[in-house]
Amino acid sequence: MSDFPLDWQRHWWRLVQDVHRGIPSPDPWKDLPFERYVPLVFEAPHFEPRHWHFALKDDIPIGFSNLIIDPDSSHVALVGVTGVLEAYRRRGLARALKFTASLNATAIGVEHIFTENEESNPMLTLNLSLGLFCLFEVFLLIVLESNVLKVFP
Repeated sequence: MSDFPLDWQRHWWRLVQDVHRGIPSPDPWKDLPFERYVPLVFEAPHFEPRHWHFALKDDIPIGFSNLIIDPDSSHVALVGVTGVLEAYRRRGLARALKFTASLNATAIGVEHIFTENEESNPMLTLNLSLGLFCLFEVFLLIVLESNVLKVFP
């Protein structure tokens, strides 16, 4: 991935590892070594850097949200992990990142956006406050019509 300097790739990788470590899970997160992360993410055929959104402080990423387009339908996407380093939480960054990912989706023609959330994750409150609602106690859905976020009844 020649478009991103190696030091930025390392910052990106470190942020992803740190955020994942803070996500509630029955199994503790195990960091993926940088040397394994690069081919799995940065060199993967489906990798699309423009679908990653970052919050920066002094040009260092401190939060992110990513958008995963359904390979079978470009009108469907998943807002993947959204997270912010602990020192920068409770400042509205996750909300802005998730909303930006959703707006990016509408700009490229996505009509249905999903995200998932464990009940014990505080992100559930954020997702609900953005107008998302819970399906099957795990998945949340928003429908985009004319670039306006609407709750799917």
